[in-house]
Amino acid sequence: IDVLQRVADSHVEGWEPTEGEPNWKRVAFVMPPRYLKSELCSRLFPAYLLARFPQFKVGLSSYGADLAWELSEEARGYFQAGGGRLSAETAAKKNWKTTTNGQMWARGVGGGTIGLGFLQGVIDDPQDPDHAHSVAYQERFARWFPNKWLSREEPGAGILFVMQRLGQGDAFDWLMEREADSPQHWHVVVFDEIKSDEPLGEWGDGPMGLPSTCTIEPDWRELGEALAPTRFSLAEAQKKQTDAGDEVGPTQRQQRASALNGDFWQEAWFEVLDEAPHDLTDLGTDWDTAYTKDEANAATAYVTSGRTRPGPGGRDDFDVVITGADWRWVEAPEAEYWMGGRDPGTDTSKLLSPVPGPHYVEDKASGKSLAQNLRVRKVPVTLVPVPKDKYTRAAQAQPVAATLRVKIVGRRLARQLLKGEKQGLLRVRREALVKAKGHLDLHDAFVQALLRHAKPKTGGYGGLTSMR
Repeated sequence: IDVLQRVADSHVEGWEPTEGEPNWKRVAFVMPPRYLKSELCSRLFPAYLLARFPQFKVGLSSYGADLAWELSEEARGYFQAGGGRLSAETAAKKNWKTTTNGQMWARGVGGGTIGLGFLQGVIDDPQDPDHAHSVAYQERFARWFPNKWLSREEPGAGILFVMQRLGQGDAFDWLMEREADSPQHWHVVVFDEIKSDEPLGEWGDGPMGLPSTCTIEPDWRELGEALAPTRFSLAEAQKKQTDAGDEVGPTQRQQRASALNGDFWQEAWFEVLDEAPHDLTDLGTDWDTAYTKDEANAATAYVTSGRTRPGPGGRDDFDVVITGADWRWVEAPEAEYWMGGRDPGTDTSKLLSPVPGPHYVEDKASGKSLAQNLRVRKVPVTLVPVPKDKYTRAAQAQPVAATLRVKIVGRRLARQLLKGEKQGLLRVRREALVKAKGHLDLHDAFVQALLRHAKPKTGGYGGLTSMR
């Protein structure tokens, strides 16, 4: 509340920041769920601004239009409850005005904002937790924020950014990465559920691992103290974190992307390139497919890669260059469109850009069905034999990476492939490979890609000569 009051005061005509004061025009609230951040930032605060400044303009965006409209509707209710009066001409929840020409509008991330502007923007939950680890949804936010959202700012406008951490590559991670190239000087209000002194990330040498261009709101608590003990006691908070599990607990409740605990692949084996070499051969996309979008089942995942030409060391002197990777829980028709087939016309397909072929699909039931449909549409597909032993297959591919022959184009892709929530390679454990259990969909597509380029002749993979 104190921070929001300072943000509001920064809109008083003639206000100037004092030396050393945080940047109240860029404030990020990063907190666990159910601690009233949306109630304060997205419902009460817009109503307060419009009551205090008669001709003020507030813009609000969330990952979905329905959520944004709901928040706007409730802000409108608070405004009226405080004695504010609405314009009879424009009182809809997606765009309402006051009798003094104040305005609040709401849109989903990616939605149209032409003709709209704001003096105070609020971005509340910009990513659906179910889609936070999808490259397509991450890139949608990365395009939307600078191209659409920032273009709506009026002179002297401020932005509130409100969310819970969702993992490596989420919107907050993207904002902090962006600071190096385009500093916004964010003031970060981050409260973990149980006070910790562990760094929030590795973005720079600023406070708690934040970029040096950022400031952080002081946290008054002692280490180990609960955030709001009258709401959730320490024992209750600890239970919530235990129930959330090793992935969600540290991320959404402690605001630190969950630690990696894999033991099969090592980060030092992979090199990140700024751009792909021009002489790549055997470019293609390797797939691990699934039938449904039920997240209790396997996901559909792909890795796009090529191989450099052999060097002076002979046939095996080459690098594998990864140019694309992603995974999604999608239905079979959407997966077919993802591979270059027809558009099924679903909401999910609107976020899928066809991936370049030729395609290499595991020779299993879901892969065969997709291959048959794609061949009808003249999309090049090759079925690859799938041995049952995941560990042996991964062990065949491991030397390609261990000898430093795998390159990844771009930091964002590298982070997605190596550290992405649940599916990242650095999370893969030998035990999971032996038991063939866990989130191994992206891993299996990656292994298939390495083996396609390495063409092993022995070891139980079956060789790629039997592909059809």
